[in-house]
Amino acid sequence: MSVKIGLVSLGCAKNLVDSEVMLGQLHQAGYTITNNNEEAEVLIVNTCGFISTAKEESINTILELAALKEEGTCRLLVVVGCLVQKYHEELKRELPEVDIWLGTDKAEEIAEVIEKGMKRNKIEGINLDPSYVYSDNIIRLQSTPKHTAYLKIAEG
Repeated sequence: MSVKIGLVSLGCAKNLVDSEVMLGQLHQAGYTITNNNEEAEVLIVNTCGFISTAKEESINTILELAALKEEGTCRLLVVVGCLVQKYHEELKRELPEVDIWLGTDKAEEIAEVIEKGMKRNKIEGINLDPSYVYSDNIIRLQSTPKHTAYLKIAEG
């Protein structure tokens, strides 16, 4: 039986594309993707840190999912994205329940990171000068209707 993974994508279309890339990588690696966070063994939050309301939504979502580590099947909480890139040190101090912190340029590495994290290794991957645009041959699970999709052409 494969590990079930839930992903919450917050913020802009850039984050949505990064989330779709992560989902594609996880699916290709044999993980099961679920929309039910309460049954997920691994939860990923792709955060936004652009404006104060987005920061607040990201933190609230992290705390909500962190509760599932106590009450549910979640064994690993992964937080990625803009908020992490910008406020990593503060977040790490204030949210010890998070197992893995990743910046904005780690979408293609997510399956490998999850595998390491499942072995109970704390992981941090923050690049101080991130730049990530996926290649056209990367596997991506589209979450929008079939007749529309976002295209990421630049970082930030």
